[in-house]
Amino acid sequence: MRCASVSVGIVDYADPSYGSSEMRLRYAVGDAEAFHRYMSVGWPSGDNGRHFLLRDREAVIGRLTEAVATAADGPLDLFFLYLSGHGDVSADGSGWFCLADAQSGLPSLDGAVIDHWLTAVDAACVIAFIDCCHAEAVVAGSQSFAIRTGRLGRVVAASCRADQRAWEDDALKRSIFSDILLRALSTD
Repeated sequence: MRCASVSVGIVDYADPSYGSSEMRLRYAVGDAEAFHRYMSVGWPSGDNGRHFLLRDREAVIGRLTEAVATAADGPLDLFFLYLSGHGDVSADGSGWFCLADAQSGLPSLDGAVIDHWLTAVDAACVIAFIDCCHAEAVVAGSQSFAIRTGRLGRVVAASCRADQRAWEDDALKRSIFSDILLRALSTD
């Protein structure tokens, strides 16, 4: 089975409103590293696996676009996109995942960019895990998760609804969503 993944975790943001406010994230990088480890063990690198991890200031649009293109070079059985960091939403309800260089209130990684990337992914199954505030709004209206001819499925799992915030837990040392996801993937 040919599998590729791109995992992103950001706690170190250029914009102080994301990086040093009372809403500062602590565990998004660790969550992304744990998901990346899971993928790398399940589908080791080589002919059957290509896995990329972008942490903190590495997670900018150019590097992420390159990682998706390289990971999805050639036909795949499975492609995973894992995003953990801040999410934001505008007054009109459109949302985005905040990349490391995001500026407060300005769209960063939105559904249109994700659509552009995933349209080029030749995979029978595409699964995206989005762990941020307003996660549903990041992919609302996205066409990438519609089933297409010759594909088995496109699935997105979001940590919260468009009007909700996602949470980290100091006792778990993870986000609540990522903790549940990683525990579910790691059991029989």
